[in-house]
Amino acid sequence: MHVRTRNLFTRSVAGVAIAGAAALAAPALASAAPAVKAPTVTAAAASSTITVTVANPNTDPSVTCGAHAFAASRASELEKDPSKLFEPGFTFWKVSDKARVGASDTKSFTTPEFNDGVFAVVGECTSASGGTPVLGKPQVVSLPEDAIFGSLRNGALENVLDFVLEGNIDGLIKAISAGSSQPA
Repeated sequence: MHVRTRNLFTRSVAGVAIAGAAALAAPALASAAPAVKAPTVTAAAASSTITVTVANPNTDPSVTCGAHAFAASRASELEKDPSKLFEPGFTFWKVSDKARVGASDTKSFTTPEFNDGVFAVVGECTSASGGTPVLGKPQVVSLPEDAIFGSLRNGALENVLDFVLEGNIDGLIKAISAGSSQPA
C-alpha cells in the first residue's frame, strides 16, 4: 500500500508541475506576435507614372506596409539580397514613412514621372518590433504605358518575370512557343 500511495503522490506532483509550467508559458505564447505577411501590390502604368495599390493583410497594428519602384533589371539583385531595397539609390520611389499602410488597410499611390523604361514595383511589410521585412511578388511595369509588354498582354508571356525569377526556363520556352502562336 505504501508504494502505491507514493506513486500516486509522485504522479500528482508531476501533474501539478506540468500544469504550472503550462500556465506560466501560456501568457508568453499568447503575447507572441503573429508572423508578418507580405502585402498584395498592384501596379499599372499611367502615362509616365505608375499607379500603385498596397493592401496590408496583417491584423497586428504594429505591422505597416509600403512599396518601392526600381529598375526591373535589378530584380535579381533584390532576390539574392532583400536588404538591397533599403540601400540609398536602389529605388527610384518608395512610399513615405508617414504614408505607410496600416493593418488591414489599403491605399493607392502615384509615383512621380519616370523616364521611359521597365520598372519593378515590390511591396514590403515590417513590424515595429523589428525583424526582416517581408517582400511581396514584384510587379513589372513598362513606361510609357505598355510600351514593351503591350503585345504580350493577351499571350502566354504576360508573367515573363515570374519565369525568370523562379528559374523556370522550360516554362519560359513553352510560353514563348504558345505566345508566338497567338493571333495578332
